[in-house]
Amino acid sequence: MIQKIDDAVSLIRSRTKLQPRVGVVLGSGLGNVVDSIDVETEIPYGEIPGAKASTVVGHAGKLILGRPPSEVESEVALFKEHAIGWIVSKDSGGQAGAKIFAARQLALPVVLIERPPPPNGPIVETIDAAIAWMEQAMFTRA
Repeated sequence: MIQKIDDAVSLIRSRTKLQPRVGVVLGSGLGNVVDSIDVETEIPYGEIPGAKASTVVGHAGKLILGRPPSEVESEVALFKEHAIGWIVSKDSGGQAGAKIFAARQLALPVVLIERPPPPNGPIVETIDAAIAWMEQAMFTRA
């Protein structure tokens, strides 16, 4: 199983420059959510080692890698299209992004959530470190 995971990770990394931090799994009928992101790469599941091609009617059956809109105008259009009434976002400590500027432009209320302190225990900074930690945790315990 781990070899298939390693092969899948290698294939995905070979096809994108992105290093995803969040994964969203959409069920059938929710594929239009993809229309709201800037798609960078699409990989059919059948090409990913260990994954199976989708046989569900209406299911795109592919891994889609992209980013949320990064332009204020795109965010404004997205918020209007989906009748967004509030924005809830984490306070990452950096400059306000397109979502916050778009919310302000539309006079939407914005709730900023303070980032909690990190939990006790191991913290990893990269995908490689996360995979290494998972492998160690899964296979070295008795």
